Amino acid sequence: MRTTVSKKNKYWISRHRYLELSHFCAQYNEWIKIRKDLEGLQRAVVATYSVPNKTDISDPTATTAEKILFYSERIDMVNNAAKEADPILAKYIVKCATNGYSYDKLRAKEKIPCCRQVFYEVYRCFFWHLSNARK
Repeated sequence: MRTTVSKKNKYWISRHRYLELSHFCAQYNEWIKIRKDLEGLQRAVVATYSVPNKTDISDPTATTAEKILFYSERIDMVNNAAKEADPILAKYIVKCATNGYSYDKLRAKEKIPCCRQVFYEVYRCFFWHLSNARK
């Protein structure tokens, strides 16, 4: 997909905002892995994803819960933006945005129930909704 769209398009966002959101989505799979690790409540994992702060009172359970919430909010933000764009195409949009797949690559892997033009219109709508959610 082109990174620039006409400003007349109702889902227009600036090129740099699109790139920022694209990189935000690229972290999606990492967030899922980190959240899964944190939910296991392994001390080594909690220590891996924490930044020590001298003013913190040691409460590993609260720290872990805050981190799980942090990653869950981001995961939900991406999923909700995809569902707002189109509930039927949401899973394809998430795969495309988070793994860097093009329509053709995704079409080769899975049966997408729409044409390229419709898919990319929903894809732009997804990034527009994500941009509004990330304000």
